[in-house]
Amino acid sequence: MTAVAAKPAPPPAAPPLAALYLSIFIGLMGFGVLLPVFPFWGRALAATAIGVGMFNPAFQTLVAATTGDDDRGVINGLMQGGSAVGRIIGPAVSGLIFQKFGPAMPFLAGAALMLLAFGVAVIVGRQLAARQR
Repeated sequence: MTAVAAKPAPPPAAPPLAALYLSIFIGLMGFGVLLPVFPFWGRALAATAIGVGMFNPAFQTLVAATTGDDDRGVINGLMQGGSAVGRIIGPAVSGLIFQKFGPAMPFLAGAALMLLAFGVAVIVGRQLAARQR
């Protein structure tokens, strides 16, 4: 009887950077362009929902592809915990911004945060691409 050699592990998949960039862009369009213009709220919320729906799986895949087996659970827990804290604090902060600066400002502040996230995603994407070469 011959022994069957174990297959080598496949190389890690490339992180879904294009999906991450696109999801941030679509969400940014909803927050920063359409939401402050009140007649377009329905379209803006749809764009935001599509962006968030694309972002979450792309970001989770990126985290899974770039963390080691030993750290993956901790990093995913931190990621989900940070997301939960944002959903808790976000409405309170947005309410204060709405009250102080008007109805469009919470959405513009969200757009500014999404621009920041996009910048971070581009920097991390370049670092990952350089590491894979």
